[in-house]
Amino acid sequence: MKINNISAVCIFLVTVCLSSFCQADAQVVRRNPPQTVNGWLVHWPDPAYLNRVLEAAPGYKINHLELSHDIIMQVDEATEDPKRGELIQSVAKRARAKGIKSYIWAHEINTRDKNAPLDPDVPEGKAFWEKRREAYRRTLRACPSVAGVVLMFGSSPYEVWDRPSTPGDGDGWQRRTAAQRVRFITDLVCAVVRDEFHKEVFVRDFNHGPSQLESIREALKDYPGITIISKAEPQDFQPFYPHSFTLGAFGATPQIVEIDLCGEYWGQSLILTSLAGYVPYRLKYDQEQGTIGAVGRVDCFSNSALGTPSEINFYAFQRVLEDRNVTADAIYAEWMKKRYGLKPGGYAARQMTEIFERSWQMAKKLYYTQGFWIWKNLSSIPERSASIDGGIAGKSNALWDSAQKPLEQRLLHPDAALVRAIREEKAEAVKLAQSNLTTLVGIRSSLAPADYADIERRLRLAVDLANIYQAIADAYWRVKLSENAPGDAEASIEKVNAALSTLTPMATLLEKNAANFPWIGKQSQRLINLQTDLTARYGRIAR
Repeated sequence: MKINNISAVCIFLVTVCLSSFCQADAQVVRRNPPQTVNGWLVHWPDPAYLNRVLEAAPGYKINHLELSHDIIMQVDEATEDPKRGELIQSVAKRARAKGIKSYIWAHEINTRDKNAPLDPDVPEGKAFWEKRREAYRRTLRACPSVAGVVLMFGSSPYEVWDRPSTPGDGDGWQRRTAAQRVRFITDLVCAVVRDEFHKEVFVRDFNHGPSQLESIREALKDYPGITIISKAEPQDFQPFYPHSFTLGAFGATPQIVEIDLCGEYWGQSLILTSLAGYVPYRLKYDQEQGTIGAVGRVDCFSNSALGTPSEINFYAFQRVLEDRNVTADAIYAEWMKKRYGLKPGGYAARQMTEIFERSWQMAKKLYYTQGFWIWKNLSSIPERSASIDGGIAGKSNALWDSAQKPLEQRLLHPDAALVRAIREEKAEAVKLAQSNLTTLVGIRSSLAPADYADIERRLRLAVDLANIYQAIADAYWRVKLSENAPGDAEASIEKVNAALSTLTPMATLLEKNAANFPWIGKQSQRLINLQTDLTARYGRIAR
């Protein structure tokens, strides 16, 4: 009997140990699961461009394609504009033949009526929501080759957060919390897309602030039958933002991550910006949180990384999804041989790698200020200094990292030391851009003439942009300092006026690039408008 008891105890202990081991092993698998989604996201509806995307996708092992922005933003658009619906169906059908599933974007709530009857408990509200269901039915019938829908709430014509939530009071919509509204709409879309049409539903957690993001997380944690799409960053693409706090926070609900491979806010691939180090930094963290794949933005409307030197970002994306242990050095070595025929470890390959590595360091210093987002679209010249003021707080790092609040406040109320640091940062961007151009000349003979010409013109543009953004920073921050510390030497009348006058030749420099880069050339008038605005602002200060 005693032996039997001992045996029973031993069996129990072995069972517990095995169970613990299996649980630990399951946790490891969950933290670094197989990457089943390798996706691209496109904005631009040009048929010739979409043909190029479909031709290139298999080479990067793409199995997921999202159609968004100027292709489709609201599900209704596919039937309201039959030509748009035909384009979507054509792309989805051809993608499917290549083993790629296509998904269309859908924002909810899709109504411009701020007094829309949203209460689902009354006849008018029931009719409203039935129209929303029918919109999905019509589009999925018109585009049968589409594999599913990517649902989102932020930046919708009418957002779930627009009408104040008053739990316990008001109509059936007002009584619902933001999280309950998100779940209600997700239920509605799933009932049609998933349950009626047997297609997939992805839900994108795009938001405009921490409370909105939290309401989406609260609503959809452990939600069955959908997949969450989270940006690597908590809101818009910003290399200095922390990782999104929703990564790994949706419980049992599968999750993939969205990342920018084109550079919406850092040049849109008109200049070289290599993310061979940045993509692994983001995606490896995401995989540790349990994400099962990723989707990369490959264009910003008519500007695409496809066919440019920044296409290395597509390769880095593919390689990290294949092998989370791959290094930036390996990515560079493989790409330089694959794309440019440069021998790994050879002089030309090493020099090209240095150019690519510096391009990202340069872009961060060019477009960002002390790591902060300064105006909304950093790839475009701002026309009003007020947009820079608003961007500092509105897109602040401190929204997601409270430790950065002191720096935010310094940027809002700058001192001379901070202005000098900013000016030094922009000067460093110029030096990095010039260094890249100098290095490229030294390996000209190792590159195909067409490759050399394309890289050179983009590096020359980077030098011009670095000088232009340096001039903008000099003018803006000196005017800003004159408001905060008018007696400081950095804010003297002579220095402010000199900085403002420099914007005139910079506008001419933008025009010079119009032939090679029409989109850049169009920025010239915007810079003149900014100069006028800053001059008037300084005039009010100096009175």
